[in-house]
Amino acid sequence: MQTRFYKIFEEWCMSLANSLLDKALEAAAWTASLVADFLKELAPKIASMVYEAFTATMEYAKAGIECLQKVVLEIAKFLGNVIMKVAECLWSNYLEAVKYVIEKGK
Repeated sequence: MQTRFYKIFEEWCMSLANSLLDKALEAAAWTASLVADFLKELAPKIASMVYEAFTATMEYAKAGIECLQKVVLEIAKFLGNVIMKVAECLWSNYLEAVKYVIEKGK
C-alpha cells in the first residue's frame, strides 16, 4: 500500500514538475521576445536621445539633461513592464499548478 502511494505520488510530482518546467520555458521565451521587441522598437529612439544629449552644446545643456531623463524614464517604464509581465506569468503558472493539484486530488 505504501509503495503504491509512493509511486502515485512520485508520478504526480514528476508530472507537476514537467508542467511547471514547460510553463517556465514558455515564460522565458515570452520574456525574451518582449525584450527583443522592445529593443527593436525603442533602441533607435534611445540612441537618438542619447546622441542628442551628448552632442548638445553648453547652451543646450539643460535640454541634454532633460533628454537623458527621458531615456532613464523610458528604461524604467520598460523594466517595470517586464517585471509586471513576468510576475503575472508566474502567478498564472502558480494558479494553474494549484488548480492541477486540486483536480488531481479529486
